[in-house]
Amino acid sequence: MRRGSVIGARGWRAPMPRPNATHRIAPMRIDTFAALRHRDYRVFFIGQLITVIGRNMRMVAVSWLVYELTDSRFMLGAVSAVGSLPMLLLPSIGGAVADRLNKRRMLIVVEALSAVPPLLLAFLVWTGSAQVWQVAVLSCLGGILHAFEMPTRHSFVIDMVGRDDLMNAIALNSTLFSGARVIGPAVAGLLIYAFDSTAPCFLITGLGFSAIIIALALTRGRERKPGKPQPLAASLVEGLRYARSRRIVSGVLGILIVLMVFAASYSVLLPVFAKDIFGAGPRGLGFLTTSAGIGALIGALIVASLARVRKRVPLLFGGVLGYSIALFCFSFVQRFSAGAALLVFVGLASMCCTPTANTILQSSVPDEMRGRIMGLYAMSVAGMRPLGSLTMGTLAEWFDAPEAIRIGACICGACGVGLFIVGWRRGWLAREVVAVESRPPPVLDALGSASEDLPRGR
Repeated sequence: MRRGSVIGARGWRAPMPRPNATHRIAPMRIDTFAALRHRDYRVFFIGQLITVIGRNMRMVAVSWLVYELTDSRFMLGAVSAVGSLPMLLLPSIGGAVADRLNKRRMLIVVEALSAVPPLLLAFLVWTGSAQVWQVAVLSCLGGILHAFEMPTRHSFVIDMVGRDDLMNAIALNSTLFSGARVIGPAVAGLLIYAFDSTAPCFLITGLGFSAIIIALALTRGRERKPGKPQPLAASLVEGLRYARSRRIVSGVLGILIVLMVFAASYSVLLPVFAKDIFGAGPRGLGFLTTSAGIGALIGALIVASLARVRKRVPLLFGGVLGYSIALFCFSFVQRFSAGAALLVFVGLASMCCTPTANTILQSSVPDEMRGRIMGLYAMSVAGMRPLGSLTMGTLAEWFDAPEAIRIGACICGACGVGLFIVGWRRGWLAREVVAVESRPPPVLDALGSASEDLPRGR
C-alpha cells in the first residue's frame, strides 16, 4: 500500500489528510469561570449564593437552639438525623418528578416552600415557645423539600450552560457551596452572639430563599422537554434499571457511596482530634473545619479550570486516591499544624471526586433520564452521610478515632485501585464519556435488549 493512504471499505485507496493549519489539534483552553459567560447561570449563581449562605446559617442555628433547649448531645445527633433521613429515601422520587415536570417552575415552588420552616422557627424563638419536637419536625420538613430540590437543581444546570460548560458549572457550584460553608457559620455565630438569640439567623435564612426564587424567575434559557408521563413507580423502576444497565453509571454511584460512608464521615471525629489528640479545644476544631473548607474551595477552582478535560475518569481516580492518602496520613499526626495542613489536602481531594462524578453521570445519560440519575446521585452523596457518621462513630468506639479514619482511608484506597483496574480493562481511562442524547424506545421496553441500545462498556 502506498504510504500516506488508507484502504476504504471497498478496497479503494484514499490519501490521508496531511497535517496543516486546518487539522491541528487545538490546545486545551483553561477557563476557570467559563460557565459564568452564560447570562442565566450568572443570575442563578448569585441567587444561589445568597440562599446557600442562609442554609448554612440555619444549620448552626438549629444545633445551637437544640443544645440550648435540651442540653443533650444525644438530641443534637437525633435532630440532625431526623433532618437528614429524607435525603436517604426521597431524592429518587424527587428526580422522577423532575423528569416529568418543568424543572424551573418546580424549583420555584420548592424553594418558596423551603422558606416556611426557618420563618416558623424564627417566630417560635422570638415568642419563646420553641420546643425541641417542633425543631425536629420543621427540620424533617426542610429535609423533605431539599430531597426534591437537590436532584432538580442539578439536572437543571445543563439547561443553562449546555454540555460543553457543564463540568465547569458543577465545579463552580462546588466552589459556591464551599465558600458558603465558611461564611454562613461565621455569620451565624456573630448574630447569635450579638442578639443572644437564634431568631435572626432563621429569619435571614427564610428571607434568603427569595434570592433564588427571583433568580429562577429571571432565567429565560431553553429548557429541555419533560419526559413522557408515566406512573411514578414505573418511572422509579426505569431509572434504577437504567443505572444498573450502564456500568459507568452504577460504578460511579458505587464509588460515591463508599466515599461518603468511609471518607467524608471523618468530620464527625474532628472534635476528638481537636480536644484529645491536639489539645486545641473548640477554637482548634473551628480552625480544622476551616482548613478543610479552604482546601475544598481550592480544589473546586482547580476542577473548574480543568473542565475542558474530556477524559474525566482519571481525574475521579486521582481524587479518590488522593483523598485516601491524605486521610491515612492525617490519622497518624500528633501536631495541630500538621493536621490542619493535611486537612487542606483532604478538602482539595474531595472536590476532585464529587464534581467530577456528577459530570460523568450527567454526561452519560439522556436528557429524559437526568432527573432520576441525579436523584440517585443525591442519595449517594447526601443520603449516605448519616450512615457514614454512624459507621465512623462505631469504628471509633471499637478501636479509636485515628484507627477508624485509617480503616476508612484503606477501604477508599482499595476502592480507588479497583476503579483504576476496571477503568483500565474497559477503556474508561482513555475514552471520553459520551452522552446518550436520546433513546426513541422507552427504557422499560428496551431493557430486554439493553446490549443493543445501551453502551455497556463505558
